[in-house]
Amino acid sequence: PVLVQEADGLVESARELAIYAGRPPNPKRATKEEKAHYQDKLAELGAKALVNKVDFEDFQIGEIPAATATPLDCETDDKKVLLYIHGGGYVTGGLEYARGFAGLLAAETGQRVTAIAYRLAPENPFPAALDDVFYAYEYLLRSYSPENISLIGESAGGGLILALCHRLKAEGLPLPHK
Repeated sequence: PVLVQEADGLVESARELAIYAGRPPNPKRATKEEKAHYQDKLAELGAKALVNKVDFEDFQIGEIPAATATPLDCETDDKKVLLYIHGGGYVTGGLEYARGFAGLLAAETGQRVTAIAYRLAPENPFPAALDDVFYAYEYLLRSYSPENISLIGESAGGGLILALCHRLKAEGLPLPHK
């Protein structure tokens, strides 16, 4: 019965996403709100798929909302972490979306994943997002050695990861795992 209820919930979420995805937001014409709604639906579907597979801990890094996803039912190397930075064209995305994707990464890799909700443009112009990613990396350095930190970013998050590595090198700070 529990599995049937979980499956029904996943099917309903997938149905809602499919209805919405029937007219996916055109990146050139969609409003910021439409893009954010689509990301929220993806996060909701991901969260339902992760019930009993991943444990989440929400916290703050200064003013930056963050979450760590830890896979359940597998051995996790407590000395290693993956820092995930969400996409969204620097203007959409938030902790719910980041948590969902971080949870999927944790479930698939068997590795602890920390995600943040960086400040979004245009309300927070460059380098606000990069500063948030930098502070998140510095925060992880307090608990992990750089060779045990891996970085992953999706779309705009990938750009922020690249910019982070350039900034770390320019400032002479330790680079993450290669």
